[in-house]
Formats: sequence, structure tokens, C-alpha cells
Amino acid sequence: MNEERPKSGSPSARPSDPPAATLRVGIALGTWRTAVVASNGAREHFGSLVGWPRSAGARKLLGTDVLIGAEAFRFRLAVDLARPFEGGVVPGTEAFGSAAEREVHLRAVADLIRRAVRLARVAPGERVAGVLGVPAQAARLSRDLLIQAGSESMTVTEVVPEAWLAGRAAGAPAGAIVVDIGAGATVVCKLTPEPPGEGDLVVIPGGGDAIDLDLLKRLREKLPNGEFTVSGIRDLKERYGCLIDTDSALVGLPVAGRTAPVDVAESVSAASRAPLAGIVAAVKTLWPGGTTAESTIVLAGCGGQLKGLDLMLAEGLKALGGGRVLRVADPVFAGAEGALARTTAK
Repeated sequence: MNEERPKSGSPSARPSDPPAATLRVGIALGTWRTAVVASNGAREHFGSLVGWPRSAGARKLLGTDVLIGAEAFRFRLAVDLARPFEGGVVPGTEAFGSAAEREVHLRAVADLIRRAVRLARVAPGERVAGVLGVPAQAARLSRDLLIQAGSESMTVTEVVPEAWLAGRAAGAPAGAIVVDIGAGATVVCKLTPEPPGEGDLVVIPGGGDAIDLDLLKRLREKLPNGEFTVSGIRDLKERYGCLIDTDSALVGLPVAGRTAPVDVAESVSAASRAPLAGIVAAVKTLWPGGTTAESTIVLAGCGGQLKGLDLMLAEGLKALGGGRVLRVADPVFAGAEGALARTTAK
């Protein structure tokens, strides 16, 4: 579990030495998940959660200074946790928290990037350079801070909204719109030739986490004696998604100490469909002239894979003029693949 930190003060290259090879990497730092794709074929992902031992005793027990992803969650009672992009921003930037919070979460960003680089299978003597894909608000508010955080492990050449990178990786046509439903926020982004400016994207507060909380609220209102967990709520959302009105979803849920059959169709469907009105409004903002049958929407992010979401969004687009809705083939790695491709586009 030891997380090795890079050593400083390495000797300078001699004039006769050949230039060091460069490993190109694309790293997508999502609210919930971090993914890395490298030019040597490495592809890895892990949770965007960082933990640091709370005491010397915990440090001795765990045998490491840093825990990442599933390990951090497993030992959550012994560590201080940070999800550095919770809410789609780095806490402590502008009005989003304190300076102390910012330092903690930038430290977490540095640790996530360090783990991603470590998993990229860097050969001895290789340099590492690449592009970071991050939530849109973080790209706008924290670009220089993120470059600095990554500099401990690699040369960060660019910080780009992950939604735009995912759309490029999916091969969507120019002018298409990418809807990236992340855990912390939903980003609706026009696929411009270069990374989008402020007028080319709309950030809607709340993403997959907000859907989970909405579903939890609805089920608690329906079943006051229900015993629910966040992971159980997320499983219901991902299993059933945007059900049509005639569908049923009978599942066994813990209620008052026993398992009871409950039809959760109405609750799950209502929570999963809640973001649709905001998404359609954002599309209208980016396409003020309306849409046509050839207009393309690309659903990215793991939240974009909700069952039936593509059909419900296509239905909502009819009021604007129609359009087709596609999904990225691999929502886990699409942002990282777009980031890697960007390393050769500049």
C-alpha cells in the first residue's frame, strides 16, 4: 500500500546523453473516478478518493502515508478523507470553501495524479507529460493550481473540461453537444474545434450524487421505516434508470428489520428524470436556433449511461426540432482517451 513519492535532486543530463523518451498520458480526474490512458497502452482507473492516516498509530498500522480509492474507503475510520472535485470544483476556489480546504484538496489532486502516473507503467528514465481532463468549473477556476499540483509527477501541458475530451474521443461531429452527467455536476458542452470557452458550455449544479439524494428522499417519504444505504440507492438508480410509466420494479428492501417487496419504479424514474428539463434548457441555450433531425447529442459520464435516459432526452428534443442521442462507448475511459489524443494534437 506504500505510495512512493518522486525523489528530487536527480543529476542533470550530460551533453552526450540522448534525450529522454517521453511517455504521453491522458488523465481524467472525475468527481467519482480517475482514469489514465498512456501511449504505451496502459489503461487503469480507480476512485477519486484520498485518505491520510489520522495519527501516528494509524500510519504505523496502515504502513503508508496515503490511501487511494477503494483502500481509502475501506480504512475510512482511520483516515482523513478528501474527494477533491466534489461538486465539480476544487473546494476553496473562489466562493467554494476556505483557503485551508483548497490546500487539502490540492494535496489530494497531487496524490491522485501521482497514483495515475505510477499506474501508467513509466519506464526507467522516461519523462511523463500529458493533458488533464477535469470538471468544467475546475478547469476554469483552478487551471494553474492543477498544473502546479500535477508538476510533482509529470509535465501538465493542458487542463481541459473532461466533457469536451469525451466528445472528441467518441468521434462526435463538430458542433455536436456533449452531456456529461458526472457525480458532482452536469456539463452541457458544445463540441468546438478547440477547448470550449465560457459561452460554449453550461454547468448545471448537481449530477449523479444529486440524483442519489433525490431518490433517497423519495424512498424515505414512501417508506419511513426503510433502511437505506447510499450504495444501495445508487444500485437501484443504475439498474432501473428512466423507466417508462408502465414499467414496474419490484425489489426487496429492508423495512423495519425485515425484507419487504417494494415497487420502486415511480421513485427511481422520477429521480432519474429530474435533470432532463435542465439539460434540454441548456441545449436550447447552446443551440438558440433550435435543432434538426441531424443534431447530435452525446451522453458521456457514467451518469449518462442511465437506462432509458437517451430515449427520454430524445423525446425532450422534439420540442426544439428533434435530434439523435448517442452514448460514448466507454464512459470510464472516454475522457482519458480524449486527453491522450490531445497530447498529439498540439
